[in-house]
Amino acid sequence: MFGCFDFALSAADKRPETWTFIECNPNGQWAWLPDADAMAHAFADVILEGWWS
Repeated sequence: MFGCFDFALSAADKRPETWTFIECNPNGQWAWLPDADAMAHAFADVILEGWWS
């Protein structure tokens, strides 16, 4: 099974940030977007944050 979850973050001036679930897409796709490479790097940064320290 596979699903891409969509979330939204609260405004940056609010602390702590609030994550809001939007939906789960069975066929999540974003590679067609113009800045897909930057998005992939951002995802990797978030996933790896703190794992190497």
